[in-house]
Amino acid sequence: MNERSDIERVLRLWMADPPATMPDRVVDVVATRIAVNRQRRVVRLPGRKATMPGRTLSYLVGAAAVVVVAVAGIAFIAGRPGVSSVPPPASPTISPSPSPSASAAAWWLNGVGGCGSCLGVLPPGTQSSSAMQPSLTYAIPAGWVNNYDHADGYELLPGTAANRALIEGNAPTAYYLSINDNMRVGLTDCSTNSQGGFTPDEVVNAIAGRPGLSVSAPVPATVGGLSGKQIDLAVAAGWTGACPDSSDLPSVATFTNGLAHWWAVQGERKRVIVLTNPAAGNLLIEIAGPADGFDAFATQAMSIVNSFQFNGAP
Repeated sequence: MNERSDIERVLRLWMADPPATMPDRVVDVVATRIAVNRQRRVVRLPGRKATMPGRTLSYLVGAAAVVVVAVAGIAFIAGRPGVSSVPPPASPTISPSPSPSASAAAWWLNGVGGCGSCLGVLPPGTQSSSAMQPSLTYAIPAGWVNNYDHADGYELLPGTAANRALIEGNAPTAYYLSINDNMRVGLTDCSTNSQGGFTPDEVVNAIAGRPGLSVSAPVPATVGGLSGKQIDLAVAAGWTGACPDSSDLPSVATFTNGLAHWWAVQGERKRVIVLTNPAAGNLLIEIAGPADGFDAFATQAMSIVNSFQFNGAP
């Protein structure tokens, strides 16, 4: 068989319809990898729900096609006379990452991965984000945990026994301090679609007028050299509406980044600070916790927020 016919045979095989079923061992491997590889931002704490964008699936299919073509090409080249081939390396052993995201024992992840470059339990002193953009530097006292660090945001938790019990018990709310990039006000249907702009005024005005929320008057705020607006909010007494994924608890949709949506749940209070991001969009700081302990927690969290410095801020 000459070289041209070899190429034609490979192309015919590539263009042929794929098999209708996969071997059981392939199904098992794929299922296992899907189970341990989280997509984008996981549901880290109550009040947010992640979704997988449709284009992500397209990327996965495209990547699989590239792998198949590469394997076919290698097989073809290896069979040609005068071309030496190197035996494929043994399959690597998949071992757990030392990152906190791979540790099921990390209570602050509540059994799931996806924390990115998070540091876990933090020593007191100056700390910095690794992945979030713009990068963040801040001062932290003892007893705090960093459970999320990706390009789109950063999150801190008080490492108290009470907060651990809330998270491990899947309570409807827990204490946390998060910074999120390019947030908009989501639609009231609790989807990942947004209703408008991203400037501090646009965001706080839209939230202030949202049915089901009790919202304080906006006040000016400055954090790390960035300016914006600050509000406190809670689900209004007597409100009975609920997002489909908030376990039927009275809740109101709040924010979205296009890939996940946030909500406020009854019995929870939040402080929201929306800052203009000089690079693009905004930065939204959210302090949240059970209503009965919120005031004390907000005081602690604000001492950390007041130490924030964003790379590139004036």
